[in-house]
Amino acid sequence: MEDKFQPVTDFISSFEEVIISFYGGTDSSLLLKLSIDALSRKNVHPVFVDNGAIPKRVFFYLNEMSNFFGIELQQKNLIF
Repeated sequence: MEDKFQPVTDFISSFEEVIISFYGGTDSSLLLKLSIDALSRKNVHPVFVDNGAIPKRVFFYLNEMSNFFGIELQQKNLIF
């Protein structure tokens, strides 16, 4: 299974640092995991953008996910 992700990991490894738009779904969670594996936690910066319509339970879940990955999740507010 890991061989399928090797091209993505190789691409991520071509950067010194990455910013990940993280919402806790399957896609962003996988990208976060692959990025941490490729670059280490200190070089991966997940960001969550709050548009004002996000349910409170999502914030709890995102906090749990950031604890699971051992990484600080930055929250940015973008309210229209």
